[in-house]
Amino acid sequence: MIKQLYKEVATLSFMPCHRLPARSFHFRGKPFPVCARCTGILLGFFGVPLLVAVKMLLPLWLGIMLHVPMLVDGVTQQKGWRVSNNPLRLITGLLSGMGLAILAVTGAVRLARMLMHG
Repeated sequence: MIKQLYKEVATLSFMPCHRLPARSFHFRGKPFPVCARCTGILLGFFGVPLLVAVKMLLPLWLGIMLHVPMLVDGVTQQKGWRVSNNPLRLITGLLSGMGLAILAVTGAVRLARMLMHG
């Protein structure tokens, strides 16, 4: 069971990602287990412990706005208006992951305050 859990974490198989090799970074000739955008999201989401550690609450609107670049990149690519690339996918994913971190931390703190103070 531990071996299976390790494999799932190491391969990030629990993440919903298309895993297209052309949209993934490669290391020693092998693609990362997730695409460039999902790599950015994961890296950005690592901001959660940092936000908690410094007790920094950023506004919820900022968490929402940080998703806009990824949405614009994804939609304009899907519509065929332009072609994206992996460095841009990484950056927009990173911003989105940071936005998720802000939403998670700020949302959880606000919810806890509401529950504690009625």
